[in-house]
Amino acid sequence: MKKLDGIIIIVVLLVSLLGFLYLQYGRDNDFNNKKAEIYIDGELYNSYELTEDIDEEVVINTELGTNIIKLYNNGVNIIDADCPDKYCVSDGFINEPGEMLVCLPNKVVVEIKGEKESTIDDTSY
Repeated sequence: MKKLDGIIIIVVLLVSLLGFLYLQYGRDNDFNNKKAEIYIDGELYNSYELTEDIDEEVVINTELGTNIIKLYNNGVNIIDADCPDKYCVSDGFINEPGEMLVCLPNKVVVEIKGEKESTIDDTSY
């Protein structure tokens, strides 16, 4: 191994470590008003405010099938579905804005949305 190969390996490892640290600690995850929006066949079915003390099950019955969605601990999980593959159930728990759970056979989508409260007000600038 040449000296340049070692330098390239070290640089790649440092860039990877910095990327990992940014993803773990550098992002601002302080969202206000987190909501779980449930869509059926592209249409908004309902929106639920996500809080620490929410503990609710939502049963979605359509002509395509049934999904049971659990809202808890500031997040969402599809706990049961009668679709053949059950990929949506195995996707697990989500709690960050932008994450989605999708049940394609039943055309059900659960998306978490959040708003950030601006730190700039009229007197700041």
